[in-house]
Amino acid sequence: VLGWTDNMHEWMAAADLLLGKPGSGTLLEAMNSGLPLLAFDPLPGIERRHCNLIEKWRIGCWIKRPEEIAETIDGLFGQPEKLQEFRANALKLACPGAAQQAAQAILNLLAA
Repeated sequence: VLGWTDNMHEWMAAADLLLGKPGSGTLLEAMNSGLPLLAFDPLPGIERRHCNLIEKWRIGCWIKRPEEIAETIDGLFGQPEKLQEFRANALKLACPGAAQQAAQAILNLLAA
């Protein structure tokens, strides 16, 4: 269990998968890292919609009950090809330069 950290990108680079709440930032960082996401305990609204997308896009799993956590993790580590599929799908959707592209577009509009 890890509390607040300023180097989450380093932790994600070292991880094989992520178990956590599927907030927008977590979802995007995991996708940009090619990190399979096991979504757990989502808030109603956007986090639950993220869970549906995680499964639709095949970049991870939505774990609905605490007793499914260990079984899901064990199953994924027993199927490295499935973990690799999740990684590949996440990287296909990734857009790591999005913030810079958006900032450049704004600067271009201001300069016009």
